[in-house]
Order: sequence, then structure tokens, then C-alpha cells
Amino acid sequence: MRGFTWWALALAAATGCQCGGIPVEDAGFVCAADSDCLDGFACVKLRCKPVGTDGGETDGGVCADGGAPRTEVCNNGIDDDCDGKTDCADPNCLHQSCTTDGGHVCCGNLTCQDLTSSDSNCGGCGLACTNNHSCQKVGLTGRCSCTGQSTGCPSSQHCSSGECTCSSGGDCANGETCNAQSCEY
Repeated sequence: MRGFTWWALALAAATGCQCGGIPVEDAGFVCAADSDCLDGFACVKLRCKPVGTDGGETDGGVCADGGAPRTEVCNNGIDDDCDGKTDCADPNCLHQSCTTDGGHVCCGNLTCQDLTSSDSNCGGCGLACTNNHSCQKVGLTGRCSCTGQSTGCPSSQHCSSGECTCSSGGDCANGETCNAQSCEY
């Protein structure tokens, strides 16, 4: 009987059949809005897909196995926690790494920022280099170049050997700690 169901749906799709007023295609329902789908389904990428526990979806249109959502992974392009938000657009990813190679984090503007080279997010979200100084890559983070005591350094960082360095978490962006004179999430 199971094989017959798939065969019948395939035949219906090939002949342009509609089921309940909704066209059948590729053993799934074509839709333009959630209202085109049956109860328990949502319109995802023009197809009716089973809805997860909180109405969200993952890349395949289904929240995991219909069970509890998983922890959001901030660098895979999938809505893992099924809240309708993917990666940096998900508040759970704020200040979390958004690449597999490090050096990038999700900042408050919902974008993945390169903390190793961005003059406006150097070493931390919102830590800006000033006075025409630039962000220099140091490991998986960045430090502003500087001259003198603190010229060009963000926050209350100080200049040491041409780089802005921290001495405590208070010298860093919100949510960061000072580790080996570098601000880190």
C-alpha cells in the first residue's frame, strides 16, 4: 500500500491533478502561503512541509524530527533552534563565532563581523579604531594600531608597542574578557 501511495502521487503530479484544490507536485503540495497547506504543515520554499514544535524550520523545512529544537549553530546557514532566524540573525548567536576558521563573531547589527580587520569592530563588536589608525590581525582577533599612550585606542585600552591592548575586561566590548592583552569573546 505504501508504494501505491507514492506511485499515485507521482502520477497525480505528472497529470496536473489537484488534491483539495492544491496542485500535487513531486509527492508534495505546492503552496504560496501557509493557508494553502493542511493543518500541521507550513509553506516553505513553495512546498508544504511538516511544522516543528514551535513553527520554525531548518534548511529542510522541518524542525529536526518534529521534536524539540536544537541549539543554534551560528555558522551553518540553518535555523537549528527552529525560531525562524538563521545564524547571526538569531539573538542566540550574539557574540558567538560565525565562521569555522574563527576571527568572526555575530555583532549586534545581526551580521558576521571580521574582528581581525574591521576598523569599526576591531577585536570586539563596536570597538572602533580612531584617528586614522587601522585594525591589525593578532591571532584570531584584532588590535588597533596606535601611537603614544592611547591615541587611536578604543574604550580604555592603552598603547603598547604600536598596538592597543587591554589590561582588564573593562577595556573590552560588552561580553568580552581580556586574555593576554587581547579582548576575546
